[in-house]
Amino acid sequence: MATMPESKRKIEDQSKLTGQDLRASSIGWEIAVPIVGGPVLGHFLEKRLNTGVNLALIFLIFGIMAGGYFLLRYIYYEYLLQALEEDDDDSD
Repeated sequence: MATMPESKRKIEDQSKLTGQDLRASSIGWEIAVPIVGGPVLGHFLEKRLNTGVNLALIFLIFGIMAGGYFLLRYIYYEYLLQALEEDDDDSD
């Protein structure tokens, strides 16, 4: 059975996305959607209920808090993964 040349194997390995890469790319959406979606929802509710800008500001604050929560959750998860990898390296 013929094996792949080393250069082609390196290119294929580099083109594959790992779970960590996909999670890192999705963190932007996890931050942006609540921050943008909150005021949009608040604006929609204000138009429907004929109120001032209070709901948009309230939902903006909640969106910023939710985005911060998602960011901190991601940082904590990556920290745990790094700690587990270090433990595995130490045990070998």
